[in-house]
Amino acid sequence: MLEEYGVHGGGELVARHYAGLHASALPYREAAVAVERLASRHRLGVLSDADTDFLRLSLDRAGFAFAAVACSEQLQNYKPHIETFRAVCQRLDTRPDETVFLGDQPRNDIAGARNAGMRTVWINRNRLAWPDHPHDPAARNCQPQTLRSPAWSISKQC
Repeated sequence: MLEEYGVHGGGELVARHYAGLHASALPYREAAVAVERLASRHRLGVLSDADTDFLRLSLDRAGFAFAAVACSEQLQNYKPHIETFRAVCQRLDTRPDETVFLGDQPRNDIAGARNAGMRTVWINRNRLAWPDHPHDPAARNCQPQTLRSPAWSISKQC
């Protein structure tokens, strides 16, 4: 398809383009504060559907350090597959019922984590209604400004 537009070698060009986007991506403003606060009390991990190289570039750029990092490329599974969530728990040396998963995608993040036995927090940046398809009445719905609150903690209902 790219050749139709005069672009040759598209696979490599597209991959380099996406790598550059990930390398230059900045975290949301409140993310650094939230990660720092949570890391002062909890071991944190990342589970991402991004490829290993893309994820590494993004985390390096943001300056985030996590106790465990897992990506779908390594795990050979994508969220919402239960095994992806279990893998990050294993890397954190924790059980799913002891783990809280924060995510912004109702189906892949929240429903997937709940199906794996985790408690969840939905980071709902766009103030969307909970979709009909992922059945997760226990998901907590947090707005991004909640994460900036000095009183916010992982155990607080959002």
